[in-house]
Parts: sequence; structure tokens; C-alpha cells
Amino acid sequence: MSDEIVPNKVGLESHEQIQSKSEQPSTTGLTGPVILILIAILGVGFLLRTQHLSTISFWFDEACSWRISQFPLSERLDAISRDAHPPLYYFVLSGWMALFGNSVSAARSLSVLFGLLTILAAWWFTRIAIAQNNNKAEIEHKGLEQEIVPILAAILVAISPLQIEMSLEARPYTIGTFLAIVGGVFLLRAIRDPSRIINWVGFTLATAAVSLTHYYGLWTFAAFLLIAIIEAVISLVRSGWVTRTKQLAAGAILSGWAIQMIWLPWVSTFMFQRTRTEHQLWMAPFSFNGFNNVMWKVLAGGKTSIIWPDYAWIASLFFLLIGILLFISRTQEKRLTAIAFLLPPFAVIVYGMLIRNILGVRYLIFAHVFFLIGLVILLGRGKFPYLRYACLVLIFSWTGYWTYQFSSHRDYLASFPGTRTAIAYLNENRNSSEPVICSSPFVLTIALQYVDESKSMYTEYHGDHRSNILSGPSIKLSDYESVPKLLKSHPRTLWTIDAIGLFGGVHTVGIPQGYVLVSEERFSERFGYRMDLLVKKYQLE
Repeated sequence: MSDEIVPNKVGLESHEQIQSKSEQPSTTGLTGPVILILIAILGVGFLLRTQHLSTISFWFDEACSWRISQFPLSERLDAISRDAHPPLYYFVLSGWMALFGNSVSAARSLSVLFGLLTILAAWWFTRIAIAQNNNKAEIEHKGLEQEIVPILAAILVAISPLQIEMSLEARPYTIGTFLAIVGGVFLLRAIRDPSRIINWVGFTLATAAVSLTHYYGLWTFAAFLLIAIIEAVISLVRSGWVTRTKQLAAGAILSGWAIQMIWLPWVSTFMFQRTRTEHQLWMAPFSFNGFNNVMWKVLAGGKTSIIWPDYAWIASLFFLLIGILLFISRTQEKRLTAIAFLLPPFAVIVYGMLIRNILGVRYLIFAHVFFLIGLVILLGRGKFPYLRYACLVLIFSWTGYWTYQFSSHRDYLASFPGTRTAIAYLNENRNSSEPVICSSPFVLTIALQYVDESKSMYTEYHGDHRSNILSGPSIKLSDYESVPKLLKSHPRTLWTIDAIGLFGGVHTVGIPQGYVLVSEERFSERFGYRMDLLVKKYQLE
């Protein structure tokens, strides 16, 4: 009987020692210099995340977010169900614009806010990750290191071109990165002290929220769940079926079940959206060359960065190498960060090879933020300090170079504000009662934000918008159903907006006989889609 009791006591004692270590103060508290440094980092992050915030026009995806979020509740739910995204971001943006207005700056500032919160979350996660495993003596001995490494993580996230780029768009990505890191913090705490229910609750809510913000958050959820299972298995192998192991297993199972219950009302809509995307959203077949190019952009300058074709494979190899080094380091925080950024791209590869390609640069932003954090954790501590410092200098220099390139490209885009200036010209020269017909739902959607009077704005469209996942969710029946009747009524003055170069084609409004072209102005747009908008004025002969 005593032989059976001893291992359990050892296991419980080990758990108590682990818990007592985690309860040691990780630092002596935030000092004045640290607070000032964080404020400075946020200041730099803010400047980078507000460059040409309002001067660069909305592109179509942003305009969809903007318009759908302003629909009445029933119409909003219907539009979201016909879109390709989960619902949470649209409701958050709707509440945000109700408070701060529906201008371009207001809509994009929500992403800016969560981009800055992501910087703080990266600092918070890194600080907890490197501090809580140390006892008090180690903390006092390495106090400076305990503060520098989280600050480096915050700086790297603050100046990362991809993180900056997604903070400048009215899209759900920065909300997702913030929630993903918060979920990681709570999971790390739950792994270290699985007896505290609040850790599992926080992990469950944050992870469910990120998966309902963007569907790529499901890969983050899968990574987190895998991490919890691995830690439970490690505890079982090392200590047996002790209290800690049981708590880890129960926490993982109950959290997975709770997230499933939160998702249950949305599952049927998700399956409907998935079927529509497979039939209507074409993407080039998956290839490893394409994957390497995407990984290059993720680790370089974002969506618009120039690819070095002969070296793109190095980005994928570097991504994998850092993940392996973190995973074999045998610490909980390194295993967590490694799986959090390795599983999503691996899942995309498998899905792309077996079903269809779903690879995109911006979709990997949730994995990317954990890669940045893991990179700093790996190089910020350990043996061979001079080698680590040299690697950090190279990484920050690489990031700084691409940040400069990204900033220069923003200046270039700002010199072609075609949509904004085209509608400004229309506002100045058009009587509010004169109808305007856009050549496609894409043009109408991006134009509506800038129009002073939108009641007489229409678009040409053939078919039922509810069956079209590309342009349908952002428009209403009233946007196009009365156009034939309007043209037959022969209004005295008629305005049109044509698009040259949209999707590589020419989109023009069909004008009935009897109209004479009075004026035509051309405006170049380079953000989102490379096209020129032609604003034309017609009068009845």
C-alpha cells in the first residue's frame, strides 16, 4: 500500500513546487523607465499605423466591412451569412462607428487601436513567459533581462510591416492578433497552474472570440488545443495520473467543449459559407513555390513586398527552423509559441493539397505574431550571448529595411487617391437629385463612403445579388433593381462611374440612346485594385 502512495506524494509535491514557483513575483513591478519605454514604443507604433490613414482610399474589402456594419440588424445578419467571414468583427465595428462616426478614419481607427493593443499584448505574453518559470533569486539576478526581452518583443511587433499593414485597414486582423495573444497568455497560465478556473475561462473566451473574428482563428484554436493536450501527456509521462495531470486533461476537454458550444449556433452558417466559397471563390492550385512566396511576404514587407524569387524558400526554412528550435527547448512557453505559429501554415498546406488552396499573406497574421514573440524569446535568452545579439541585430535590421520600404510604398499609394478624389469631384459638380450609376457593385461599394448624397446612387447588376459571394453581401436589391426603369424614364442629367483596369478589364455603364456626353474626368487609384475611375456626365439631347 505504501508503495502506491509514495509516487502520488511525489507527484503532488512536484505540482506544489511548480505552483509555488509560479506564484513568486515575476518582477518587482513596472518601473518608471519601463513605462516610458513602452509609451515610446506605442508612440512609434501609432505613427506607423496612422500613415495616410484617411488619404488612401478604401478598397473593396474595407468598404464591405464598413457598409455591412451599418445595415440594420436583420439585414446585417443576412449579409454576413452570405459573406465569407464570421460575425464578430462586423458587430464590433458597428458599435465603434456608432460611437465615433462612420468616416474612413473612424472605421480604420478600430484596427489601429487593436494594433497598438497587440503590441502591449506581445510585451505582456513575453514578460509572463520568461518570468514565471524563474524563482526569486533568478529574477533578481536577471532583472534587467526580464525587462529587456519583453520590450524587444514589443518593438518587433510595433515595427513589423505585416502587423502595421493590417492595422491600417478596416478589417478584423488586429482584433484577431490581440485576442490570440490574450488566449495564449491564459493558456500559459492554465498550463502552469491548471487548478485556477479563471485561466481556463479566459482562454476559452479569448480563443472562441478569435475564431469568430476570422476563420483562420480556427487554426489558432486547434494549435492551442493541441498544446493543452501535449502538456497533459507530458505531465502524465513525468508524474503519472496525479492531480495536475487530471486538471490539465479536464481543462483541455472542457475548454474544447465550451468553444464548441459557443460555435454551435454558427455552424450551419459556416458550412453554407464554406460551400459557397468552394464554388465561387477561385484560387490558383496550391504549390510549394506559391507557399514560399507567401512566407517571404509574411516575413518581409507584407502583402505588397517585392519577392526575391531565388531566395523565397529561405523564409519557409527559417520559419520552420525557429519553430523546431523553440519546440525542442523543453520549456512550456517555447513549446506554446512554436505550435501556435507552426500549426496554421502546416494545416494550410495539408488543406491546400487535399481540398483547395486557402493560402493568403494576411491570413497568416495570427501565426506571424507568435513567430515574432517566439523569435525574441529564443534569441533573447540562453547561451552564446554575442551570437544571439548579432542575430537580433540582423533581424531588427531586416525588419527595419522592409518597414522603410512599406512606408515608401504608402507614400506612393497616397499619390493616387482615385476613389476619394473622383467622388469629391462628383460631390462638387453634381446636383444631389441627379442620379449616379456605377459600373459594378465593386465601384458602388467603395464610392459610398465618400458620397455626400447617396440616395440617388445605383449600380448596374444582372442577376440576384444574394447568390453572389463576391459582390453580393455589400449591396441591396434597391441598389440595382430600379436602374432599368430609371434609364427608361430618361432623366435630364445622368452621371456614371466607369472602372478601367478593375480585375484587368473594362467596366462601363450602358447608356441608352438620346444622351450626349458633357464631361469626363479620369482618376487613378492604386490601393486595393489598380484601376482608373472615369466620372462621366450625360445630358439628354
